[in-house]
This record gives sequence, C-alpha cells and structure tokens, in this order.
Amino acid sequence: MPHITAFYRYGYLRLLERPLRLGEALSFHAILVYGEDFSDALSAVPLTKKYCSGPQNAAILLTERDYIPKDTLDVIRKLHVNDITIIGGTGVISLSVENQLNALGINTNRLSGLDKYETNIIIANQLDNVSEIAIVTGEDFSYQDLGLSSRTWA
Repeated sequence: MPHITAFYRYGYLRLLERPLRLGEALSFHAILVYGEDFSDALSAVPLTKKYCSGPQNAAILLTERDYIPKDTLDVIRKLHVNDITIIGGTGVISLSVENQLNALGINTNRLSGLDKYETNIIIANQLDNVSEIAIVTGEDFSYQDLGLSSRTWA
C-alpha cells in the first residue's frame, strides 16, 4: 500500500461530494478527529451509526491540531453540519478549533480521556446495544484494522 500523506487524506474529503448529492442529506452530525494519527479515527467509527442522520451515517472528518483545513470546512458547509463531536483532548485538537466551529454556529461536544486508550473507552461507553467488538492495536497502523472496523461497525 502506498503511504498516504496528510494532503491526500484531507483532499479525499472531496470524494464525499458525489454520493451525498444523490442522498441530499441535510443537518448532518459529524465527528472530527486529528488527521495526523489513526487511533482516534478508528475508535470513532462506531459513532457513525449512533449519530446518523436518516439514511446517512455521520461523517468522520479530519482536522489539524490548531485549525480546520479548507477541505474539511468545505465538507462541513456542504453537509449542513449542525453538530460535531470532537474526538480527543485539547492536546490533540485545540480549543481554537472548537471555537472556530462554535463561531460558525455549530454545536460541539468533546469525547476525550487522559490518553488514546481512555478516549477509546469513553467512546465505547457512548454506544448502545453492542453485539460485536473488534480489538486492534493503538500502537501502529494497519489497513486490516480499517477493514475490520468497517465490516464490524459500518
């Protein structure tokens, strides 16, 4: 597998535009994760069902620590996001990002723990009716982790 750079990952958000035009999903709930590490994004996958809007699951969007990239802001506007759950503490996604969202009229809530493992437990405690779990490492990235999580929870 090729190395995925931060630019490519943020640019990938543009691919969301095509399917969403067909579904016309409005008033979306999104989940915002730090784009330079995988663990919080992987932990957030089950929340996409919990925070779904009609037939569409909540989107997981990527951000920088101190600012929201333009591509991410474009998707937030296109989806008419009203609520965003921020995954991780202020050391990962700063208060300036949260303030930027609030200034846009977006309601935010934050799920975070003392570290990525505690954050994962806090996320898991948000879920209802869990019938399956997947255990993956938080130490290194594997494409198999993504395949397992999407098959199990998406």
